[in-house]
Amino acid sequence: EQIETLKAKEAAAVSTLSSGSEEQQRLAAELQEARKRFEEAELALGKAGEESSSLGEERAKMEARLVEAAKSSENLQRRLAAESSDKAAAHHFLDIAVGECEFASSFSYSLSVQLRSRGDRKSTDVAQPASMKPVFKKTSFLLPTDADVAGDALSISAFVHVGDPSAVGAPGSESTPGRLLGEAQLLLSDLKVTEGAANSQRLVRSISFSRTTQGSGDGASGGKQLTVGRATVVVQFKVLTPTELAEHRPREVSPSAPLPVSFPSLDRSLWLTKPFQHRLRALVHCASALPTAPPGGRATVRVAFRLLREDGQILHESTSSDALLQPSADVGSQLAGAEASFGQELLLPLPRAEAADGLSVQLSLEMVSAGETGAVSSTSLLNLQWRPDTLPF
Repeated sequence: EQIETLKAKEAAAVSTLSSGSEEQQRLAAELQEARKRFEEAELALGKAGEESSSLGEERAKMEARLVEAAKSSENLQRRLAAESSDKAAAHHFLDIAVGECEFASSFSYSLSVQLRSRGDRKSTDVAQPASMKPVFKKTSFLLPTDADVAGDALSISAFVHVGDPSAVGAPGSESTPGRLLGEAQLLLSDLKVTEGAANSQRLVRSISFSRTTQGSGDGASGGKQLTVGRATVVVQFKVLTPTELAEHRPREVSPSAPLPVSFPSLDRSLWLTKPFQHRLRALVHCASALPTAPPGGRATVRVAFRLLREDGQILHESTSSDALLQPSADVGSQLAGAEASFGQELLLPLPRAEAADGLSVQLSLEMVSAGETGAVSSTSLLNLQWRPDTLPF
Protein backbone atom coordinates (compact mmCIF):
# COMPACT_ATOMS: atom_id res chain seq x y z
CA GLU A 1 0.00 0.00 0.00
CA GLN A 2 2.89 2.36 0.79
CA ILE A 3 4.44 1.66 -2.61
CA GLU A 4 1.15 2.44 -4.32
CA THR A 5 0.84 5.68 -2.27
CA LEU A 6 4.37 6.69 -3.26
CA LYS A 7 3.60 5.96 -6.89
CA ALA A 8 0.48 8.16 -6.68
CA LYS A 9 2.43 11.03 -5.13
CA GLU A 10 5.11 10.61 -7.76
CA ALA A 11 2.53 10.77 -10.53
CA ALA A 12 1.02 13.93 -9.00
CA ALA A 13 4.48 15.53 -8.77
CA VAL A 14 5.22 14.70 -12.37
CA SER A 15 1.88 16.17 -13.44
CA THR A 16 2.59 19.36 -11.48
CA LEU A 17 6.09 19.68 -12.89
CA SER A 18 4.87 19.05 -16.45
CA SER A 19 2.50 22.04 -16.23
CA GLY A 20 5.23 24.35 -14.83
CA SER A 21 8.27 26.05 -16.31
CA GLU A 22 10.71 24.48 -18.69
CA GLU A 23 13.03 23.59 -15.80
CA GLN A 24 10.19 21.86 -14.05
CA GLN A 25 9.26 20.05 -17.26
CA ARG A 26 12.86 18.88 -17.63
CA LEU A 27 12.82 17.60 -14.05
CA ALA A 28 9.52 15.84 -14.73
CA ALA A 29 11.06 14.07 -17.77
CA GLU A 30 14.09 13.00 -15.75
CA LEU A 31 11.79 11.80 -13.00
CA GLN A 32 9.80 9.71 -15.50
CA GLU A 33 13.02 8.28 -16.95
CA ALA A 34 14.25 7.40 -13.47
CA ARG A 35 10.90 5.79 -12.78
CA LYS A 36 11.20 3.72 -15.95
CA ARG A 37 14.68 2.52 -15.00
CA PHE A 38 13.40 1.70 -11.53
CA GLU A 39 10.60 -0.46 -12.93
CA GLU A 40 13.02 -2.21 -15.29
CA ALA A 41 15.39 -2.86 -12.37
CA GLU A 42 12.46 -4.11 -10.31
CA LEU A 43 11.47 -6.56 -13.08
CA ALA A 44 15.06 -7.72 -13.49
CA LEU A 45 15.35 -8.23 -9.72
CA GLY A 46 12.15 -10.28 -9.69
CA LYS A 47 13.36 -12.40 -12.59
CA ALA A 48 16.72 -12.88 -10.90
CA GLY A 49 14.92 -14.00 -7.77
CA GLU A 50 12.93 -16.57 -9.72
CA GLU A 51 16.06 -17.82 -11.47
CA SER A 52 17.86 -17.98 -8.12
CA SER A 53 15.04 -20.09 -6.70
CA SER A 54 15.11 -22.39 -9.73
CA LEU A 55 18.90 -22.69 -9.47
CA GLY A 56 18.53 -23.60 -5.83
CA GLU A 57 16.14 -26.42 -6.69
CA GLU A 58 18.47 -27.67 -9.44
CA ARG A 59 21.40 -27.50 -7.04
CA ALA A 60 19.49 -29.57 -4.49
CA LYS A 61 18.67 -32.17 -7.16
CA MET A 62 22.29 -32.27 -8.33
CA GLU A 63 23.52 -32.71 -4.76
CA ALA A 64 21.07 -35.63 -4.29
CA ARG A 65 22.28 -37.19 -7.53
CA LEU A 66 25.90 -36.78 -6.44
CA VAL A 67 25.14 -38.54 -3.15
CA GLU A 68 23.39 -41.37 -4.99
CA ALA A 69 26.26 -41.64 -7.50
CA ALA A 70 28.78 -41.76 -4.66
CA LYS A 71 26.86 -44.61 -3.04
CA SER A 72 26.64 -46.48 -6.38
CA SER A 73 30.36 -45.95 -6.97
CA GLU A 74 31.16 -47.28 -3.50
CA ASN A 75 28.97 -50.35 -4.04
CA LEU A 76 30.55 -50.92 -7.46
CA GLN A 77 34.05 -50.69 -6.00
CA ARG A 78 33.10 -53.20 -3.32
CA ARG A 79 31.65 -55.58 -5.91
CA LEU A 80 34.68 -55.22 -8.18
CA ALA A 81 36.96 -55.87 -5.25
CA ALA A 82 34.91 -58.96 -4.33
CA GLU A 83 34.96 -60.21 -7.93
CA SER A 84 38.69 -59.57 -8.18
CA SER A 85 39.24 -61.50 -4.97
CA ASP A 86 36.90 -64.24 -6.23
CA LYS A 87 38.79 -64.53 -9.53
CA ALA A 88 42.11 -64.57 -7.72
CA ALA A 89 40.86 -67.59 -5.77
CA ALA A 90 39.61 -69.44 -8.88
CA HIS A 91 40.60 -73.09 -9.29
CA HIS A 92 40.72 -75.60 -12.13
CA PHE A 93 38.10 -78.32 -12.36
CA LEU A 94 37.11 -81.15 -14.65
CA ASP A 95 33.36 -81.10 -15.31
CA ILE A 96 32.12 -84.66 -15.90
CA ALA A 97 28.68 -85.75 -17.09
CA VAL A 98 27.64 -89.40 -17.33
CA GLY A 99 25.24 -90.20 -20.16
CA GLU A 100 23.60 -93.45 -21.24
CA CYS A 101 24.80 -96.64 -19.52
CA GLU A 102 24.12 -100.26 -20.40
CA PHE A 103 25.04 -103.56 -18.74
CA ALA A 104 24.38 -107.22 -19.48
CA SER A 105 21.79 -107.90 -16.77
CA SER A 106 19.31 -106.06 -14.59
CA PHE A 107 20.86 -105.03 -11.28
CA SER A 108 21.19 -101.87 -9.21
CA TYR A 109 24.31 -100.03 -10.37
CA SER A 110 26.31 -96.95 -9.44
CA LEU A 111 29.33 -95.25 -11.02
CA SER A 112 32.26 -93.38 -9.53
CA VAL A 113 34.78 -91.03 -11.19
CA GLN A 114 38.33 -90.22 -10.11
CA LEU A 115 41.37 -88.58 -11.66
CA ARG A 116 44.50 -90.70 -11.81
CA SER A 117 46.66 -87.94 -10.29
CA ARG A 118 44.32 -87.15 -7.37
CA GLY A 119 42.48 -88.97 -4.64
CA ASP A 120 39.14 -87.15 -4.91
CA ARG A 121 36.41 -89.56 -5.92
CA LYS A 122 32.74 -88.83 -6.52
CA SER A 123 29.86 -91.17 -7.16
CA THR A 124 26.38 -91.35 -8.58
CA ASP A 125 23.43 -92.57 -6.60
CA VAL A 126 22.34 -96.21 -6.74
CA ALA A 127 19.99 -96.47 -9.71
CA GLN A 128 16.55 -97.77 -8.86
CA PRO A 129 14.84 -99.92 -9.93
CA ALA A 130 17.21 -102.62 -11.15
CA SER A 131 17.75 -102.35 -14.90
CA MET A 132 20.19 -103.15 -17.69
CA LYS A 133 20.07 -99.42 -18.54
CA PRO A 134 20.31 -97.70 -15.17
CA VAL A 135 19.13 -94.11 -14.82
CA PHE A 136 20.95 -92.03 -12.20
CA LYS A 137 19.68 -88.90 -10.47
CA LYS A 138 23.20 -87.56 -9.93
CA THR A 139 25.15 -87.55 -13.18
CA SER A 140 27.33 -84.41 -13.07
CA PHE A 141 30.56 -84.01 -11.09
CA LEU A 142 33.36 -81.50 -10.56
CA LEU A 143 36.81 -82.87 -9.82
CA PRO A 144 39.69 -80.54 -8.82
CA THR A 145 42.55 -80.70 -11.28
CA ASP A 146 45.62 -78.84 -12.49
CA ALA A 147 45.97 -76.53 -15.46
CA ASP A 148 47.77 -79.33 -17.35
CA VAL A 149 44.78 -81.66 -17.28
CA ALA A 150 45.61 -83.05 -20.74
CA GLY A 151 48.37 -85.16 -19.18
CA ASP A 152 45.96 -86.86 -16.76
CA ALA A 153 43.47 -89.72 -17.10
CA LEU A 154 39.96 -90.25 -15.77
CA SER A 155 39.06 -93.51 -14.07
CA ILE A 156 35.39 -94.53 -14.17
CA SER A 157 34.32 -97.48 -12.02
CA ALA A 158 31.05 -99.41 -12.20
CA PHE A 159 29.61 -100.96 -9.05
CA VAL A 160 26.84 -103.50 -8.72
CA HIS A 161 24.84 -103.40 -5.50
CA VAL A 162 24.05 -107.02 -4.70
CA GLY A 163 23.47 -108.25 -1.19
CA ASP A 164 24.89 -111.47 0.24
CA PRO A 165 22.69 -114.33 -1.11
CA SER A 166 22.65 -115.91 2.37
CA ALA A 167 21.54 -112.68 4.05
CA VAL A 168 17.94 -111.62 4.55
CA GLY A 169 17.04 -108.24 3.09
CA ALA A 170 16.35 -106.38 -0.08
CA PRO A 171 19.43 -106.30 -2.32
CA GLY A 172 20.39 -103.27 -4.30
CA SER A 173 19.50 -100.58 -1.74
CA GLU A 174 21.48 -97.45 -0.91
CA SER A 175 22.86 -99.16 2.19
CA THR A 176 24.17 -102.15 0.25
CA PRO A 177 27.91 -101.70 -0.38
CA GLY A 178 28.81 -101.49 -4.04
CA ARG A 179 30.88 -104.38 -5.34
CA LEU A 180 33.38 -103.37 -7.99
CA LEU A 181 32.15 -104.71 -11.32
CA GLY A 182 34.45 -103.11 -13.89
CA GLU A 183 36.62 -100.11 -14.66
CA ALA A 184 37.36 -97.88 -17.64
CA GLN A 185 40.21 -95.44 -18.26
CA LEU A 186 39.69 -92.28 -20.30
CA LEU A 187 42.85 -90.45 -21.39
CA LEU A 188 42.42 -86.67 -21.41
CA SER A 189 45.11 -85.99 -24.01
CA ASP A 190 42.41 -84.95 -26.51
CA LEU A 191 41.06 -82.33 -24.10
CA LYS A 192 42.31 -79.13 -25.74
CA VAL A 193 42.65 -76.18 -23.37
CA THR A 194 43.45 -72.80 -24.90
CA GLU A 195 45.88 -70.75 -22.84
CA GLY A 196 44.02 -68.21 -20.73
CA ALA A 197 40.59 -69.65 -21.58
CA ALA A 198 38.06 -70.31 -18.82
CA ASN A 199 36.55 -73.40 -20.50
CA SER A 200 37.67 -75.99 -23.00
CA GLN A 201 35.64 -77.68 -25.69
CA ARG A 202 33.43 -80.56 -24.57
CA LEU A 203 34.86 -84.02 -25.14
CA VAL A 204 32.32 -86.81 -25.74
CA ARG A 205 33.55 -90.39 -25.50
CA SER A 206 32.05 -93.88 -25.35
CA ILE A 207 33.78 -96.11 -22.80
CA SER A 208 33.65 -99.83 -22.04
CA PHE A 209 33.87 -101.25 -18.53
CA SER A 210 36.11 -104.30 -18.22
CA ARG A 211 37.10 -106.56 -15.36
CA THR A 212 39.54 -109.39 -14.80
CA THR A 213 37.98 -112.58 -13.52
CA GLN A 214 39.34 -114.16 -10.36
CA GLY A 215 39.94 -117.79 -9.53
CA SER A 216 37.39 -119.34 -7.20
CA GLY A 217 39.83 -121.59 -5.37
CA ASP A 218 38.43 -124.84 -6.85
CA GLY A 219 40.78 -125.01 -9.79
CA ALA A 220 38.91 -122.55 -12.01
CA SER A 221 41.29 -120.30 -13.86
CA GLY A 222 41.07 -116.53 -13.58
CA GLY A 223 42.71 -113.56 -15.24
CA LYS A 224 40.32 -113.34 -18.18
CA GLN A 225 39.33 -109.88 -19.40
CA LEU A 226 35.57 -109.39 -19.68
CA THR A 227 33.61 -106.44 -21.03
CA VAL A 228 30.78 -105.93 -18.57
CA GLY A 229 29.14 -102.72 -19.78
CA ARG A 230 29.45 -99.41 -21.56
CA ALA A 231 28.67 -95.74 -20.95
CA THR A 232 28.88 -92.33 -22.59
CA VAL A 233 30.94 -89.69 -20.78
CA VAL A 234 31.23 -85.95 -21.46
CA VAL A 235 34.18 -84.05 -19.95
CA GLN A 236 35.11 -80.35 -20.02
CA PHE A 237 37.88 -78.31 -18.39
CA LYS A 238 36.62 -75.29 -16.42
CA VAL A 239 38.05 -72.47 -14.31
CA LEU A 240 35.55 -71.73 -11.53
CA THR A 241 35.50 -69.07 -8.84
CA PRO A 242 34.39 -69.89 -5.27
CA THR A 243 31.04 -68.24 -6.00
CA GLU A 244 30.46 -70.42 -9.07
CA LEU A 245 31.69 -73.47 -7.20
CA ALA A 246 29.19 -72.88 -4.39
CA GLU A 247 26.38 -73.47 -6.86
CA HIS A 248 27.41 -77.11 -7.27
CA ARG A 249 26.40 -79.54 -4.57
CA PRO A 250 28.84 -82.42 -4.16
CA ARG A 251 27.53 -85.88 -3.29
CA GLU A 252 29.13 -88.18 -0.77
CA VAL A 253 31.04 -91.10 -2.24
CA SER A 254 29.02 -94.31 -2.06
CA PRO A 255 30.57 -97.06 0.09
CA SER A 256 32.34 -99.63 -2.06
CA ALA A 257 34.07 -102.92 -1.52
CA PRO A 258 36.22 -105.07 -3.84
CA LEU A 259 34.63 -108.22 -5.16
CA PRO A 260 35.92 -111.05 -2.91
CA VAL A 261 37.11 -114.41 -4.21
CA SER A 262 34.51 -116.10 -2.01
CA PHE A 263 31.70 -114.44 -3.97
CA PRO A 264 32.53 -115.39 -7.60
CA SER A 265 28.97 -115.62 -8.91
CA LEU A 266 29.36 -112.37 -10.83
CA ASP A 267 32.15 -114.05 -12.80
CA ARG A 268 30.61 -117.48 -13.28
CA SER A 269 26.83 -117.35 -13.45
CA LEU A 270 26.47 -113.92 -14.96
CA TRP A 271 29.37 -112.65 -17.02
CA LEU A 272 30.85 -115.91 -18.34
CA THR A 273 27.49 -117.15 -19.57
CA LYS A 274 26.03 -113.80 -20.55
CA PRO A 275 28.78 -111.32 -21.42
CA PHE A 276 27.96 -107.82 -22.54
CA GLN A 277 27.68 -107.50 -26.29
CA HIS A 278 27.67 -104.37 -28.43
CA ARG A 279 24.68 -103.97 -30.69
CA LEU A 280 23.70 -101.77 -33.59
CA ARG A 281 20.27 -100.17 -33.38
CA ALA A 282 18.37 -99.01 -36.46
CA LEU A 283 15.22 -96.96 -35.95
CA VAL A 284 12.99 -97.61 -38.97
CA HIS A 285 10.30 -94.96 -39.26
CA CYS A 286 8.82 -95.00 -42.75
CA ALA A 287 9.56 -95.29 -46.46
CA SER A 288 8.14 -93.10 -49.22
CA ALA A 289 8.13 -92.87 -53.02
CA LEU A 290 7.65 -96.64 -53.22
CA PRO A 291 6.29 -98.47 -56.27
CA THR A 292 2.61 -99.23 -55.96
CA ALA A 293 1.19 -102.72 -56.24
CA PRO A 294 -0.13 -103.54 -59.74
CA PRO A 295 -3.90 -103.71 -60.20
CA GLY A 296 -5.13 -107.11 -59.07
CA GLY A 297 -1.81 -107.90 -57.40
CA ARG A 298 -0.35 -107.69 -53.91
CA ALA A 299 2.92 -106.21 -52.66
CA THR A 300 4.62 -105.83 -49.29
CA VAL A 301 7.84 -104.13 -48.19
CA ARG A 302 10.14 -104.82 -45.25
CA VAL A 303 13.48 -103.59 -43.90
CA ALA A 304 16.28 -106.13 -43.33
CA PHE A 305 19.25 -105.44 -41.02
CA ARG A 306 22.04 -107.98 -41.61
CA LEU A 307 25.61 -108.80 -40.61
CA LEU A 308 27.39 -110.31 -43.62
CA ARG A 309 30.60 -112.20 -44.11
CA GLU A 310 32.97 -111.25 -46.88
CA ASP A 311 31.51 -113.93 -49.15
CA GLY A 312 27.95 -112.60 -48.60
CA GLN A 313 26.86 -115.24 -46.10
CA ILE A 314 24.38 -113.89 -43.52
CA LEU A 315 25.61 -114.26 -39.92
CA HIS A 316 22.79 -112.36 -38.22
CA GLU A 317 19.56 -110.92 -39.55
CA SER A 318 16.84 -108.74 -38.05
CA THR A 319 13.80 -107.79 -40.13
CA SER A 320 10.83 -105.51 -39.68
CA SER A 321 7.25 -106.59 -40.06
CA ASP A 322 5.81 -106.58 -43.60
CA ALA A 323 3.98 -103.41 -44.66
CA LEU A 324 1.24 -103.86 -47.24
CA LEU A 325 1.27 -101.62 -50.33
CA GLN A 326 -2.18 -100.85 -51.63
CA PRO A 327 -2.77 -101.30 -55.40
CA SER A 328 -3.75 -98.17 -57.29
CA ALA A 329 -5.33 -97.77 -60.70
CA ASP A 330 -4.82 -94.02 -60.64
CA VAL A 331 -1.87 -93.02 -62.82
CA GLY A 332 -1.23 -89.92 -60.74
CA SER A 333 -1.02 -91.94 -57.52
CA GLN A 334 1.36 -94.41 -59.16
CA LEU A 335 3.66 -91.58 -60.20
CA ALA A 336 3.61 -90.06 -56.70
CA GLY A 337 4.54 -93.40 -55.14
CA ALA A 338 3.27 -95.29 -52.12
CA GLU A 339 4.28 -94.94 -48.48
CA ALA A 340 4.88 -97.53 -45.77
CA SER A 341 5.06 -96.93 -42.02
CA PHE A 342 7.11 -99.20 -39.76
CA GLY A 343 7.90 -97.49 -36.45
CA GLN A 344 10.21 -100.30 -35.30
CA GLU A 345 13.68 -100.73 -33.82
CA LEU A 346 15.97 -103.37 -35.33
CA LEU A 347 18.86 -104.79 -33.29
CA LEU A 348 21.98 -106.38 -34.73
CA PRO A 349 24.57 -108.00 -32.42
CA LEU A 350 28.19 -107.17 -33.21
CA PRO A 351 31.24 -109.36 -32.50
CA ARG A 352 34.36 -108.11 -30.75
CA ALA A 353 36.47 -105.65 -32.73
CA GLU A 354 39.23 -108.19 -33.29
CA ALA A 355 36.71 -110.66 -34.78
CA ALA A 356 34.99 -108.14 -37.07
CA ASP A 357 37.56 -108.23 -39.88
CA GLY A 358 35.93 -108.96 -43.21
CA LEU A 359 32.41 -108.37 -41.91
CA SER A 360 29.96 -105.77 -43.22
CA VAL A 361 26.57 -104.39 -42.14
CA GLN A 362 23.69 -104.29 -44.61
CA LEU A 363 20.50 -102.25 -44.41
CA SER A 364 18.10 -103.24 -47.19
CA LEU A 365 14.59 -102.21 -48.18
CA GLU A 366 12.96 -105.13 -49.99
CA MET A 367 9.68 -105.46 -51.89
CA VAL A 368 7.83 -108.74 -52.46
CA SER A 369 5.03 -108.60 -55.03
CA ALA A 370 2.61 -111.10 -56.52
CA GLY A 371 0.79 -110.57 -59.82
CA GLU A 372 -2.58 -111.78 -61.00
CA THR A 373 -1.03 -115.07 -62.14
CA GLY A 374 0.34 -115.72 -58.65
CA ALA A 375 3.99 -115.33 -59.62
CA VAL A 376 6.03 -113.92 -56.74
CA SER A 377 9.03 -111.63 -57.27
CA SER A 378 11.42 -109.99 -54.82
CA THR A 379 13.10 -106.63 -55.50
CA SER A 380 15.67 -104.71 -53.49
CA LEU A 381 14.66 -101.07 -53.51
CA LEU A 382 17.49 -99.78 -51.30
CA ASN A 383 20.74 -101.45 -50.31
CA LEU A 384 23.29 -99.84 -47.97
CA GLN A 385 26.47 -101.59 -46.78
CA TRP A 386 29.33 -100.44 -44.54
CA ARG A 387 32.03 -101.88 -42.32
CA PRO A 388 31.28 -101.99 -38.57
CA ASP A 389 34.50 -100.10 -37.72
CA THR A 390 33.28 -97.03 -39.63
CA LEU A 391 30.85 -96.27 -36.81
CA PRO A 392 32.16 -94.76 -33.52
CA PHE A 393 32.03 -97.08 -30.50
